[in-house]
Amino acid sequence: MTKLNRLETKDDFARLLGFKNARYINYLLYIIKTDNLYDSFTIPKKNGGERVIHAPKKELKFLQKKLADVLWECHLESIESKKTLQKRLAAILWECYLKCLNFNYIENNLANVLWECFLKVLEFRPKEKNPVLSHAFEKGKSIITNSQMHRNKKYILNIDLKDFFDSFNFGRVRGFFIKDRDFAVSPEIATVIAQIACYQGKLPQGSPSSPIITNLITRILDYRIVKIAKKYRFTYSRYADDMTFSTNRELNSNKLRASKELDNFLTELEEVIISSGFEINPNKTRLSNNMQRQEVTGLVVNKKINVKREYIKNTRAMAFQLYKDEAFEIDKKPGTINQLTGRFAFIFQIDQYNNYLLYKKSLIQNNLDSQKYLLGRNSSKKSESKYYWKYIFYNKDLRKELFYNKKHNTYNLPKEFYSIGKEEKKMYMSLFNSREKEYKKFLFYKYFFGNDKPIIVTEGKTDPRYIKAALKKLYENYPELIEKDGDDFIFKIEFLNRSNTVEYLFNIPEGGEGLKYWYNYFSDKFYYNEKKEKKFFALNSEESILYTNYITYFKQLTNSLPNYPTIFLFDNEPNNRNGNDKSALFLFASHAKDLMIPKNKDSEGSKNIKLEEKISDNLEKVRRDNPWRINKKDSLYIMATPLMDNMHNGDSSDIEDLLFSPSQNSLPILKGKEFHKDGGDNHYGKEIFSKYVLKNYKEFDFTEFIPLLDGIRDNILDYKSLF
Repeated sequence: MTKLNRLETKDDFARLLGFKNARYINYLLYIIKTDNLYDSFTIPKKNGGERVIHAPKKELKFLQKKLADVLWECHLESIESKKTLQKRLAAILWECYLKCLNFNYIENNLANVLWECFLKVLEFRPKEKNPVLSHAFEKGKSIITNSQMHRNKKYILNIDLKDFFDSFNFGRVRGFFIKDRDFAVSPEIATVIAQIACYQGKLPQGSPSSPIITNLITRILDYRIVKIAKKYRFTYSRYADDMTFSTNRELNSNKLRASKELDNFLTELEEVIISSGFEINPNKTRLSNNMQRQEVTGLVVNKKINVKREYIKNTRAMAFQLYKDEAFEIDKKPGTINQLTGRFAFIFQIDQYNNYLLYKKSLIQNNLDSQKYLLGRNSSKKSESKYYWKYIFYNKDLRKELFYNKKHNTYNLPKEFYSIGKEEKKMYMSLFNSREKEYKKFLFYKYFFGNDKPIIVTEGKTDPRYIKAALKKLYENYPELIEKDGDDFIFKIEFLNRSNTVEYLFNIPEGGEGLKYWYNYFSDKFYYNEKKEKKFFALNSEESILYTNYITYFKQLTNSLPNYPTIFLFDNEPNNRNGNDKSALFLFASHAKDLMIPKNKDSEGSKNIKLEEKISDNLEKVRRDNPWRINKKDSLYIMATPLMDNMHNGDSSDIEDLLFSPSQNSLPILKGKEFHKDGGDNHYGKEIFSKYVLKNYKEFDFTEFIPLLDGIRDNILDYKSLF
C-alpha cells in the first residue's frame, strides 16, 4: 500500500499535496480550467523541424510539481514495501529452519530445503529496486548513464518512438492509476490526477508531472522489451522515446543470417511496442558498427563517452562571437548566455564523468601499484593520470573516500599522498585541457565582464542572504538595487555562487582567503618598487598561465569595459586578532601588491597626486575611515562591513554583527537552540540563521545595514559614471 492507496476523498488527495482541502484544485480545474493555464512555444529539433512545448503557468506548475513529488514518493514507497515483504518472508523461513534443526533426520532434510529458500529470498531483488532501463527523468540518471551502458560495443541499434508524449492520452493516464497495483487509486482521484497532468487530453511536453507519469506507465513496456533483449543477447536502455540496443555479437555472421535472428528480434520488438500502445518511427531507426561513429542520446560511445567534435567546435565559436560582438546564434537564431552556459557545462560534465570512471577503476583494482600508476609515478602514464588526480584533489567527497577509507588499500599509501601541498596544487591546477580552459574563460566573462548585473563576491556563502533580506525590508530606499513586482522582488545585483565547478576551474579555496586568488584574475601580477623596478609577485611562470588577467584579455578583445562592476566584500576585522590569525582583508592587501592608494585620501582623483603607497601600508586607517570604498581597480571595488561603536569596541565587524547590535534585534530560539556563529551540538549556526533571516526578514531591524547598502549602491553608481 502507498499513500495514494489509502485516500478516500478528493480532500484527502488535496491534503496529501499540501493543501487544506480541494478548493484550490477545484478552482484551477473547473473555474479557470487547466487548458487556459499553458504557454506554448516551439524549439528546434536536432535533426530539423520543431518541437512544441506546452509550459504551465506559475499556479498550475506549482500544483504539477506537488503531484510529481507525491508520485515519486509513492513509487519509492512501493519499492520499500516489497523490500519489507522480502524481509518478513526471510524472517519466517529463518524461524522455521531453526525449529527443524531440533527434530529428526527427515525434518533435517526439510531444514536444508528451508535454508536454501532462505538464501534465495535474501538474494532476490525486485526489478523496481533499481530500474536501470529508463534513464530519463530519473534521479541520479541522465544521458550519460544511458550512454555508458552501450560504450565500446560492436553494434548499436537506435530506435525512436513516434509522438511519444502524445501517446499518453487522458484515458490512458487515468486508467493506469486505477489499474496499477502499486497505486490502485479510486476513479475519482485518478480523474483528478489526469486533469492536473493533461493538456488538451494528452500529457504535455513541458509539464513537471509528465516525466514521472510517462516513466511509471512505460515500466511494463521496459520489462517486456528487456526479456526480448536478453533472449537475443542485447543490452537495452531507454531515454524517454529513444531506445538503444547494443551487442558484441557479430551480426553479419553467416550463422545469424541463416537463422534470421536479427529479423526475428526486430519483429518481436515491434509487436511488443505496438501492443503497448506505441509506434516506431522508421525514419530514425539506425544500426551502426564500431567502425562508424556510434551515438547514443547525442553522445559518442565508440571507446569512451565523449561529445561530438562539431559540438565542441561550435560552442567555442559561439563563445568567441559573444566576446567580440556581445551576441551569437544557435541554429540561426539569437542565442542566450544561459544556453551557452548549458553547452559548456555539458562538455565539462562529460570530462568529469570520465575522470570518475578512472576513480572507480582504481578502487576496483584496489592495489598500491594501481594507485601509484594513477598518481603518475609511471611517466608513460602521466597523460592519463594527471587530469584524474586534479579531479580527485578538488572533489572533497571523493578525496575523503579514497584517502581515508580503510577498506581501500589507498589508506596505506605514503603520507605525502594524503594531502596536496601548495606547490603540488599549482602543478595539478595548471593541467587543464583545452575544454576546461575555454569553460573557465567563458565563466569569467559571464560573471565579471559580460555580466548583466553588478556582482558581489563575499567571504562566506551566508552573507548574500543577509543582504537580500535587508534589501527586501528596505527596498523603497534602494531602487538601484532592488524593485518589487507584486509580491515578488527583483534584485538588480547578483552574488557569486562559489560552486565546486568554480573552485575546480579557478583554484579558489573556501572562505575569505579565496578573494585574494580572485584578485589574480584582475591583475597583471607585477608592481614597481621604490626604485621603480618592475617586480612580479606571488607567481612563477607556471602560475602566470594559471591566473590569466582576464579583464585585460577581454578589454583588448572587445575594445570595451566590463558591463558592470565587481565588488569584493570583506569582514572588517583587524590584523592578528589572535596571534597568527590574520584577517582575510589584511591577507588580501598584502597579496595585492600592485593595488595603490593616494597618500592624501582627501585628494583622491586629483590629477596632481603622484605620491602613492601600498594599500597594505595604509589599510588600518582606510578600513576605519572609508570601509565602503577601501580601494578601486578598474571595474573592481573593494569594501568592508561598517564598524559600529556598540560592537567589539568599534574595532571589528562582520555581517552578522549588523544584526546583533544590542539595541536592534533579539535572536530567535529555533528548535530549543540558541544561535552561535560556530554552531555546535547545542547551538544552531550561520547556515540555519541566515535562511531564517531571509525567510522572516520582516521580523528584523536592518538599520545597521544602511551604510553597507549605501556603499554598494554608491560604488555601482560610481562605475556607471564612467560611461
